[in-house]
Amino acid sequence: MLWLKAFHIILMVTWFAGLFYLPRLFVYHCEAETDAEHRRFCTMEQRLYRLMDVAGILAIGFGLWMLLESRQVKKMISSYVGENKLFESQYLSGELELELNPQGT
Repeated sequence: MLWLKAFHIILMVTWFAGLFYLPRLFVYHCEAETDAEHRRFCTMEQRLYRLMDVAGILAIGFGLWMLLESRQVKKMISSYVGENKLFESQYLSGELELELNPQGT
């Protein structure tokens, strides 16, 4: 469980560092004078955005995993459950209530 918290914290720090640095890159991009600078800042922004996406999704995933493992979730509203064994065991034992919400409605 400790490694789970460590990954969650590392990913949260990465995600939020990107959230704070991306606007600064936008400012630098606006101040760029040459085409080479514009291309460089576009590349930097795209790479940082991809890194932030991955870190944010994984941070949320690890956070939810910790909540499920510590049995702090009592009701789940979802359109897709997946093949999570921990979730399955809690649902079948009656510890977790599930409400399915179809996508597109």
